[in-house]
Amino acid sequence: MNAKRFLLCLLLVLSGIVGAESTVLRFAYEDKELFPFFAGDSAEVPAKPGVTVEMVQRLTSRIPALKVELQRMPWKRCLLKLEKGEVDAVVASFTPDRLAYGLYPMKDGQTNPAMRIGSTSYALYKRKDAALDWDGKSLKGLVLAMGAPSGYSIVEELRAMGLTVEESGSTGADLQKLQMGRLGAVAAVETVADFYLTQSRFGEITKMEPAFAPKHYYLLLSHQFFSQSPALADKVWQAIGSIRERESSAILGKYLK
Repeated sequence: MNAKRFLLCLLLVLSGIVGAESTVLRFAYEDKELFPFFAGDSAEVPAKPGVTVEMVQRLTSRIPALKVELQRMPWKRCLLKLEKGEVDAVVASFTPDRLAYGLYPMKDGQTNPAMRIGSTSYALYKRKDAALDWDGKSLKGLVLAMGAPSGYSIVEELRAMGLTVEESGSTGADLQKLQMGRLGAVAAVETVADFYLTQSRFGEITKMEPAFAPKHYYLLLSHQFFSQSPALADKVWQAIGSIRERESSAILGKYLK
């Protein structure tokens, strides 16, 4: 074999090795349980991590060259590390200020719901003996502060309504304070709070109707991840949309048995 042919073969082998390398998607999510989306109250990832986490893990079956690395931490830290490019993705609803942290899948200048990872809604909760009036737009009779998870988009919505909001680390902590009479009401992801209300320790709490309009949630990808591989970013968003349509119901069923 002459030198040119040897060099060509070597280049082909090396290019095959490089092409076979995987890209790691560092996915960060909150270290508080948001059942059934995130399971467990710690930095550890349990065997059954939650519906949202399993959906992200299934990206590897759709994109073989992708590996998913899971990290858990407080929500605000998730966003800060995303902004710095120290993690590659989080799950978030759309707010304009979050565009400083990363990018959403877009279409015609709007977030593309076809590529969402899921949808959910917030609701308000009160003690059964509280005289509160909620019509879906305004809340009357609130004396104590409203509890809501720190850093969640609902916080600013409540403040825009003129309500005093006390931010906390988790919905479970908020409901405990409400049960003890230390909060006047609680705003929470409906599925999460409804799960807590099945427990006898929250027997004095009831949900108020109507719930807020549903919010869509997306994989918010870091600017750094997108700039390095925009084609891969688009594949990730498309794959998440497909997983939501075809597999999310079966995943959810594992947690609601």
